[in-house]
Amino acid sequence: MKVNSTPKRTSNNFRINDFEIDDKLFNVKLNEFNNFTLENIKIKKIKKIINNKYGVEKTNQINNGNFKYNIEIIDNSKYGIINFDLDKDLVDLIEINIDADSNYLINYKSKNNYYHNGLINVNVKDNVKANIIVVNNLNNDSINLMSFNNVCNNNSILNYLIIDIGAKTSISNYYSSLIGDSSKNNLNSIYIGEKKQVFDINYLVDVFGKNSKCNIDVQGSLNNESKKNFKGTINFNKGSSKSIGEENEYCVLLSDKVISKSMPMLLCTEDDVIGNHSTASGKVNEKVLFYIMSRGISKKNAEKLIVKSNFNKLLNMIKDDNIRNEIEELIDKKL
Repeated sequence: MKVNSTPKRTSNNFRINDFEIDDKLFNVKLNEFNNFTLENIKIKKIKKIINNKYGVEKTNQINNGNFKYNIEIIDNSKYGIINFDLDKDLVDLIEINIDADSNYLINYKSKNNYYHNGLINVNVKDNVKANIIVVNNLNNDSINLMSFNNVCNNNSILNYLIIDIGAKTSISNYYSSLIGDSSKNNLNSIYIGEKKQVFDINYLVDVFGKNSKCNIDVQGSLNNESKKNFKGTINFNKGSSKSIGEENEYCVLLSDKVISKSMPMLLCTEDDVIGNHSTASGKVNEKVLFYIMSRGISKKNAEKLIVKSNFNKLLNMIKDDNIRNEIEELIDKKL
């Protein structure tokens, strides 16, 4: 089965338009999932499923998931946190309707290998700011399919940070619709590949509102024989005049055996907009590496410092010290 397709096709020779996945992955048997913890969050079961146009899943598996909830923060001044500790396969749907400034952290982790297929639907109301962090810290033999579906209304701000470091195969699909005027979406993402991990990343932001802004900033590293496909698209639709879109992806290659593919794309049917994109990959700077090692630091630790420095500006978005320290520890272990 082909999943995570690009919105516009490019040459098949690049082998980046789609990701091939075994159909059998969608035939898992699901039991009710209860191994999760909540902080500053209330949840209630979803009665009506909203169909989404974009996402990894190509079946009605989300509708038949074993975790389907609306979530809301009890105290908006703090992070509402939901921790999933997988002890079985998980198919989850989370609906977040945000009508007041809010901060969310959703963390997926496991000690053993499991199958995860998740969808997070977010609707940010007028004049509201939301910060959302999602962490994939699944066991390195797990399968992770993660979809994000967002709607940003007038003068709303949605800041997303995705930490994608777990699972043997991790496929992520992020879609945002900036339907409101002066709406903003900042998508920041970190991926770290090791051993034979595979990442297929597909981000799409549809801009409809006037004076809107979107920014995609992706920072990653690959080691051993890991692979990554990055597909990033900003689409300026008719009526999105005075809007701005920026897109950047940078990957540090720590081995000669890694495979890194990137396809940034700008689409436009509106004249009065500004769009920029860039992508780059390469090994760590030899002069910087030599300088750090001259201070008595091993090559491995020097490379780790250089890679982590690329992540710092994104991690600084996390204002909660405990959460930031925990995520930094996870990244340190992966490197």
